[in-house]
Amino acid sequence: MLHRLFFVLLLSTSLSVAACGDDAPGDGTSDGTTAGDGDGDGTTGGDGDGTTTTGDGDGDTTGGDGDGDTTTGGDGDGDGDTGGDGDGDTTGGDGDGDGDGDGVPPPVVGPLEDPGPFDVVTVDPVSIDVGRGRTVTATICAPSSDGGNSVAKGPFALVITSPGATFGREEYASYCDHLASWGFFVIGQNLVGNTGFPPANHAPLAIDTSAVIDWALTSSGYESSIDGGKIAVAGHSLGGKVSFLTAAGDDRIGAVVGWDPVDANGPFTRPNSPDYTSATPELVPNMVAKVAVIGETLNQGGFMACAPADDNFQQYFQFANSPAIEVEIPDTDHQAWKDGNGNCGFCTPCGNTTRDTVRAITRKLNVAWFRRHLYGDLDMDAELKFSDGAGSGLVIVNSK
Repeated sequence: MLHRLFFVLLLSTSLSVAACGDDAPGDGTSDGTTAGDGDGDGTTGGDGDGTTTTGDGDGDTTGGDGDGDTTTGGDGDGDGDTGGDGDGDTTGGDGDGDGDGDGVPPPVVGPLEDPGPFDVVTVDPVSIDVGRGRTVTATICAPSSDGGNSVAKGPFALVITSPGATFGREEYASYCDHLASWGFFVIGQNLVGNTGFPPANHAPLAIDTSAVIDWALTSSGYESSIDGGKIAVAGHSLGGKVSFLTAAGDDRIGAVVGWDPVDANGPFTRPNSPDYTSATPELVPNMVAKVAVIGETLNQGGFMACAPADDNFQQYFQFANSPAIEVEIPDTDHQAWKDGNGNCGFCTPCGNTTRDTVRAITRKLNVAWFRRHLYGDLDMDAELKFSDGAGSGLVIVNSK
């Protein structure tokens, strides 16, 4: 890779509601017609279980599903369908579909590096007109609740992923699928002109990425499935740099993860060239997005360093504002973030930490970082220590 060359059943059946203020479990309203508080006690700020203490939203006092029955998988809005808003009415809810109104996705069950609770629907290929005579080819991976036949109601946080220099989105399909299984609406894009030889000017690629976000929010046909207030970007190598360039110029982006990102330009692009771009240290300190990077130091030197020390993942972390995290995977190489089990190519020396291990650690970081900084999920702080599961006893973590 030429870097230096670069998401109560509203008991509309009539409950015997005697009067306003009735304590019918989990009906979410006082009279069954207007937006209530979710606990049936006729006051605001209810708990959803018919009591006046912190409840579970399903009409009993144990961990329920938020829809007024005692089964799992409820919608939390009392209308009897799926994908509800979780606040006792049928509009403007918290967007996580779990019925508790807190805006945080359902609790984690199982390791973050493993597939999440959603099925995944894939749409491929998708052609996106990003203006200026340019078209981005992409793959959509989205959460599904019907076995992958259709996109679940959501809305879900949006993530745009970008590939490394000379590579396409298919080399990173596992990340697209995995994030979608954890409730993120993902668009895995190709970078325009990134075939055979990477484009000399990286600034247009960042403009393209922001245009892909515009398209997703306004004309994709999936607008109702996407939460425009929760947007992230991620990418490998050149795609990592493009993600940072995009986040630096687009304040809609709340989080970024760089997979061994490289802040290099082409071999003939010098600092005084009009094609020259650099994200760090010039732009990273001013970014709104919360920064996470993961990378290696094995390929930072030599004649054809794939991730030169002066341009590697550590440089992004060094100049990022707090909170930020840097995860180093020892004894692996720059190519290890791609799917498949090929060798390291000319990114020598090749590492001994397997690609499967590298990808598992990266999947864990992706989910934990985006849940933490898009949804405010404080439980992710423990996951980001990498003290168990993928990365435990292997990675070197620095945070600020």
